[in-house]
Amino acid sequence: MLRQSPSARIELGLTRGTGLCSALVDLTREARTALNKDELATMSPADERRLVILDDDALVGLLVESVARLAGVATCLTREADEFYDAVAECNPTHVVIDLTMPETSGEQVLSELATRGCRARIIVASGADAERLGRALTQARDGGLDVAGGLHKPFIAAELHALLA
Repeated sequence: MLRQSPSARIELGLTRGTGLCSALVDLTREARTALNKDELATMSPADERRLVILDDDALVGLLVESVARLAGVATCLTREADEFYDAVAECNPTHVVIDLTMPETSGEQVLSELATRGCRARIIVASGADAERLGRALTQARDGGLDVAGGLHKPFIAAELHALLA
């Protein structure tokens, strides 16, 4: 099976409409997640930065994944909380990106669960919501004992994500 780069999918989605991009993501999400988990699992902890992404928006998730990969970060993209928790447990990421607003759970609930599980990854909270909610989520994460890299307000520029992944 030919494996397109995430950036190629984003360009296709932007030139032909996001519906096509979403269809490509849905068709390949399970295969990509399995490949990315295998890739992450084979690295020793000292090898590289490893990122697990939780974002229900396929296009935003692919954008975060593409920017991270261009920065030399191995990635695993998930769109649901249970899939995310499994990936975090299996891949031992150095960083995670968590979207605050999702249909079935909130980013705040995910942060609480990560604190309960003793997650040691650096936390990046992404949100298109108001700055006040993003600030409260970052405070919640710090108060829960999580290692917070910072917040990423959507829309974001690549340099902001690069800085948080450093």
